[in-house]
Amino acid sequence: MSPAPSPTPRPARFPGIALALVAFLSAGRAVCAADTQSETPEPPAPAAPETAPLPPAAPAPDAGIHPDAVSSFQVRAYKTSEKKLWKGLLQVLQEAIVRREAQAAGVTASEEEVTAAIKELDASARAAGGGGLVEAVTADIGSAELRDAVRLHVLEERLVRAADQLAPDAPLSAERLQSWIDGKVQEAALQEAPLDDARAATWAGGELAKTDVGARLRAVLSKESLTGILTEMIGVQLVRRRAAELDIDLTPAEVTREVLLRDAALKAHAPGQQVSYTQYVQQIEHRSLAEHIQSDAFTTEVLVRLISERLYTEDKARSFWEQHKDAYKDHGQNGNWEDVRLAVWKDIRQIVYKALFTNSNIVRRY
Repeated sequence: MSPAPSPTPRPARFPGIALALVAFLSAGRAVCAADTQSETPEPPAPAAPETAPLPPAAPAPDAGIHPDAVSSFQVRAYKTSEKKLWKGLLQVLQEAIVRREAQAAGVTASEEEVTAAIKELDASARAAGGGGLVEAVTADIGSAELRDAVRLHVLEERLVRAADQLAPDAPLSAERLQSWIDGKVQEAALQEAPLDDARAATWAGGELAKTDVGARLRAVLSKESLTGILTEMIGVQLVRRRAAELDIDLTPAEVTREVLLRDAALKAHAPGQQVSYTQYVQQIEHRSLAEHIQSDAFTTEVLVRLISERLYTEDKARSFWEQHKDAYKDHGQNGNWEDVRLAVWKDIRQIVYKALFTNSNIVRRY
């Protein structure tokens, strides 16, 4: 698809397109968790010392995580990040628009024409001082996705020339290509789908699948951000598995209790402001409370609390604090048990969560 607007004519845009294609083609990677030695993602470290005795945790899961599952998880996770989600939605929408417009207008691009365009892109990338585009992408995953991306670019240029009644070989500016697709996006009436919908969004021409949008999200995220998403996703699986082993169910009563606990903690943290947890979710998370409590992050945190309460009694939690009073004082947690109780239980939840990773081996294949 077209890159950001640039005052330069078409040939100067090719290096940027080449880089975008490399990012686009880096999206398809598989991730699995298995019983082999590997690199283990690092969850948040607890504030309290890690010398405390740890209850038994879950064994390594024996199921993999397919890229399509990662895609759906990303879309759910980024429902609150308009910029990140919009990048993925916009890319998939633009591709769908070009395909639909080309089909309606009878515009095509032959294999020979796509090959010629790839050679032109490759030569332009080399002329800009970088490596060849073809080697950069096909050394990793092959040329099928590259050809599809270039085909869409060729189709878009032909559609714009037809709309402007230009000759087939007339040059096009980046600004004109961008303005054409921007106008089509405005006409598309894009609407995001609900959190648990199989679709990421709908538009005037059809639907956008979560798997497609998630793939584009992976293309625009840094490797560090992707690692964080994978860590979170693996954590969700480990927590759900451990809860099942302990016969712990996520009931409406426990969801309500969690909301009330967070509401009380928020008001205690900001006395006099009278901000409810519902208001916090709406203003900070940009979603309704009903949608928030269905999210993977929220449900996982509730399960971690329930697992912690099953493995640690109130007396055991207090004993943990008494063993590490100095550490809590160093973190500004002074006072009696009631003063530090919430902080101690928070640390215990983090320790329990981290133990799930410690007892599992993770293999990344992306």
